[in-house]
Amino acid sequence: MHGVVKRDSVRFDLPLAVNQCGSGRGWLFHGAARGQGVLAWVRAAGAIDTGSYPLITRGDSVTPRGATVAIRYVTGDISHGLIVDTGMLQISAARPPINARVRGVGLEPKEAEQFEVEVTVSGVPAVGDTVTCRVQP
Repeated sequence: MHGVVKRDSVRFDLPLAVNQCGSGRGWLFHGAARGQGVLAWVRAAGAIDTGSYPLITRGDSVTPRGATVAIRYVTGDISHGLIVDTGMLQISAARPPINARVRGVGLEPKEAEQFEVEVTVSGVPAVGDTVTCRVQP
């Protein structure tokens, strides 16, 4: 997985895995290494398929097809977090290994500033265990 947060262009690589949500409400991409991390909940009924998933906010409980994406990255000794809520997640290979790309705009609450984001995901294996995918207050 390659991630780019554009302002001064922060790039990082990290391993990702994908689990099916236990409720059957989608798939969870996740990975973290050295303070960098990506979490994406792709909402799809049943099996994940190729195509576009609009980026939605965490609190959106009615949109049946979409993706919620969060990114954490470190510059120097300062950590940053983004909720990427405007843009698209595109899945180009839906059977493991999975390939996808996220392009959008995210808000970093700490900076109260928006950033352009591009994340490329390739060769993500599926993990056999299911996980709980639900929004917690």
